[in-house]
Amino acid sequence: AVAAPTCSALPPPGADLAGASVQQLTLAPGRIWSTTTGAGVTVAVVDTGVDTANPQLAPAVSGGVDLIAGPPDGTLDCAAHGTAAASVIAARATGGTRFAGLAPGARILPVRLTEQAGGEAGAGVDPALLAAAIRRATDAGAGIVNVSVLAAAGTPELAAAVRHAQDH
Repeated sequence: AVAAPTCSALPPPGADLAGASVQQLTLAPGRIWSTTTGAGVTVAVVDTGVDTANPQLAPAVSGGVDLIAGPPDGTLDCAAHGTAAASVIAARATGGTRFAGLAPGARILPVRLTEQAGGEAGAGVDPALLAAAIRRATDAGAGIVNVSVLAAAGTPELAAAVRHAQDH
């Protein structure tokens, strides 16, 4: 049997936040929930993966992809950056928490393409890999593609992937 991939420095699983941060209070996502909660919307988070051990995200995450070497569903997150981005988007309030994302009814589609926040060694991700990630997210039905990493450079292939997403 092949061992499951692991992170060299896996962050601890997410935990419920007991109170709301200053940013959460200022942003006040509840103000928009009378208009929309994101229900029925799939948001791809193209980043470091999304950790479904986080109880506020577990019900939101499904159908992801890993473009590097983790579980095929994109749920390994060695840097916790993709998990943080997904939390801002779609964290659900659980138990006695006051923290929730802007669109707690949205579905998160993790697309893991790097293990480092911002890209490999801070230099950004390979533009061809980012283009593939955007295309995979779009073709998997994402209505919104959130890219939380930097590309090492702009390329015609990356521009074409963005156009493909916009067209769909």
